[in-house]
Amino acid sequence: MHARYLLFFGVLFVGGALPRAGAAMTTLNLNDVFSGTAPGGSSPWLTLSIQDLAPNSVQFTFNAINLPASGEFVSGWYFNFNPALNSDLSKLSFSIISNPTGFTNSNITVGTKNAADGGGYYNFEFDFPTSGPTFTSGEKVVVDVSGTNGFSVNESDFLYLAQPHGGNGVYYSAAHVQAESGGASGWVGATTVSAIPEPTSYAAITGTLALGLVVWRRWRLAA
Repeated sequence: MHARYLLFFGVLFVGGALPRAGAAMTTLNLNDVFSGTAPGGSSPWLTLSIQDLAPNSVQFTFNAINLPASGEFVSGWYFNFNPALNSDLSKLSFSIISNPTGFTNSNITVGTKNAADGGGYYNFEFDFPTSGPTFTSGEKVVVDVSGTNGFSVNESDFLYLAQPHGGNGVYYSAAHVQAESGGASGWVGATTVSAIPEPTSYAAITGTLALGLVVWRRWRLAA
């Protein structure tokens, strides 16, 4: 009987210790070509990871993860905001943390009608250099976003589809890739979001699975 109680409470503990739904990081995989020519390399050509660092501090990592080393580069990157909060767009503050290009805050456009070649209207447009140091294969740009004047943001505020415009679909994020083979360019977008548990969540999962095994073995021995 004691072993059965141990099993019961052990299972409750395991279930309670598992991480809650909603991970600390979300990744948008830009793997759909909606205009122009597909980039070289493999899909997803680009990823955008969004993560809460602290209350009112959201970090964006723009990654040219699978662009080929042949010189293709990102010239524009677009993403979205909670449309119910559009009136607060002017209260957002951007801090560039890591940047291998000449990208500055003056290259950030905030509004409601940033168009991505028929792939919708976006709230944010990041324009990267088209000459000199460009945003190319394997490079990352990291930007932190926070609210000001009493306005606060979190990761979920940026996980919205674009507003329809142009007939080429709508995406959570879109980007323009240039200098493709033969001088072509292409527009790619993210149609889905992927939640990634933070490392501490992996540790919690491992620990709770180990506890469950101990409980099961004790129950078997007592049976």
